[in-house]
Amino acid sequence: MDVDISTGELTVVSEATLDAERVRAAIKDAGYEVAN
Repeated sequence: MDVDISTGELTVVSEATLDAERVRAAIKDAGYEVAN
């Protein structure tokens, strides 16, 4: 995981396949929003 404080961008890298909907839900549950 990498966070760019100046832009607010978060990058996640995983060797396993991630379910996009579960990732979006986790981000939303943490109080953030997903930008495409």
